[in-house]
Amino acid sequence: MQYDPQTQTLIGQVKRRDRVKERTLPAGTVYDPVSALYLLRSQNFLPGTTLEAEVFTGRDHYRVRARVIGKENITLGTAQRQAIRLQPEVFSLDKTSQDNLLPSETTLWVTADATHTPLKIESYLPLGRVVVELHGQAERP
Repeated sequence: MQYDPQTQTLIGQVKRRDRVKERTLPAGTVYDPVSALYLLRSQNFLPGTTLEAEVFTGRDHYRVRARVIGKENITLGTAQRQAIRLQPEVFSLDKTSQDNLLPSETTLWVTADATHTPLKIESYLPLGRVVVELHGQAERP
């Protein structure tokens, strides 16, 4: 994805076989996935509030929402961590259906400090329960 400062648009390209399809969106309140993650992590996580961002992947356009449930202790490995529980939702802005693309039982926990580092995500898929946990972080130089 690229940003064109003259037209203030985000430009994405999708390659399929021998063709390249270009898609543009006006910039401003639309973010690439990484920027959207940092934007959401920089917000105040007050219980009952909803965090929201529009995301453009270069191919698809989404609205990402996370409802802040509250603080709780979670177990990661053998350690207890204080975390903030979120209920994330993702909606396609390209389709007329406004169904949440994530299973409704999806839960995300982030650190309760100002960094809001993702710690754990849990979801239920047709195959069964899926859990991803952070067990360590590399030190920054």
